[in-house]
Amino acid sequence: GEVVESQYRMRAKDGHYVWLLDRITVLDRLPDGRPARTMGVAVDISSRVEAESALAARTDELEQVMGAAPAAIWIYRDPDRHE
Repeated sequence: GEVVESQYRMRAKDGHYVWLLDRITVLDRLPDGRPARTMGVAVDISSRVEAESALAARTDELEQVMGAAPAAIWIYRDPDRHE
């Protein structure tokens, strides 16, 4: 069936907010096209959203530094060092 995904923020019982990812599968539809039966799951993705936000902030910082630098910037990786 058709899978519908959505992400949203919800307030938990204790007052803090969590990010959720819903994945809902439409099993049957009514003659007018509306879902008649669905099956789904909601997953807490708060840590993923926080990590993506932190990565975006660091990327912005790096772009600002590189844009303001009067000289070239490069990263050297020692080929003998395994990372």
